[in-house]
Amino acid sequence: FCRRSAHLRFVIGMAPLCVRFKACVPVAFVCLLVSSSWLVSGSRLSGGLGLEELKVPLAAKPLGGAPPVVLWHGMGDTYSSSGMSEIADTIKSHTGGAFVYSVRISDDASKDREFTFLGDMNAMLAQVCDDLAKIPELQDGFNAIGFSQGGQFLRAYVQRCNKPRVKNLVTMGGQHMGVSNYPGCLGNNPVCRTVRALLELGAYNPSVQK
Repeated sequence: FCRRSAHLRFVIGMAPLCVRFKACVPVAFVCLLVSSSWLVSGSRLSGGLGLEELKVPLAAKPLGGAPPVVLWHGMGDTYSSSGMSEIADTIKSHTGGAFVYSVRISDDASKDREFTFLGDMNAMLAQVCDDLAKIPELQDGFNAIGFSQGGQFLRAYVQRCNKPRVKNLVTMGGQHMGVSNYPGCLGNNPVCRTVRALLELGAYNPSVQK
């Protein structure tokens, strides 16, 4: 995966020393955004879900002419949160002021957060496809970075519309192979078994999926 990028090997090698996510972000983004090496190419992310291989053509520009960046936050977060704003500022400061757009379903931050829990994924994705197509700075392509749920949604963007196209797709904590257990309930005790059984019964109910 990283054999052509000394920068990325360095990031991965330092990963055990990163005891706080925030401490890793600046170094990781610098390496990911200014490196000319490929990041994702023909990676099979489907995990047996029947999806086609995801192939993203890469042509990252050198520092000083860095491509724009699109961010998509995770569940419970908002496009304008302090964390997302800090990430955007970090990217700008290390790329000579690259254009950064943080995906939002609503300009109202509270509603944007609400959509991460209750929004219809298909409708949200259609909206984002339309929104990105209208942003002039993105028309020649962009790097995309998604966090948790946002990583899955950006993957869906590439697979469903990808106009304007994604050059580099980076996801952090995306559940590309699904979720096998209720978070924080990994044991085999009766409570965890019951919770898992109930979730398995209802997770794929059409009304729940809708």
